[in-house]
Amino acid sequence: MLFGELAPILWAMRNRANQIKADRNDEEAQEVLFHKSEEELNSMPLEFATERRFPVLILSFVGPQHGRLFYACMDGERLVIRQSKNYSFEKTDTALWDFFARFLMSRPMEEDI
Repeated sequence: MLFGELAPILWAMRNRANQIKADRNDEEAQEVLFHKSEEELNSMPLEFATERRFPVLILSFVGPQHGRLFYACMDGERLVIRQSKNYSFEKTDTALWDFFARFLMSRPMEEDI
């Protein structure tokens, strides 16, 4: 695993854990968040306050012709990262692009708390 692959996984999980709850349909309310102090933001409710796993799916394209998938989540206090093999895009194989697209369009399962 490259640092350029690990860092986005950690950033995505951290950002999701600290995401402020905001009305998705109210752009003005979202804009106001940019002008609040860090102290004010820390006192606001979180979007994923009950989330414990923070699942992340990353598609990594290395160079012009290789890619792989990463799935990461928290398991208690342990970070679990699973990665696929490297796939080659040297040949125009639409099945491989479809495979990556299915992962890109997927949604995490919701867990009972």
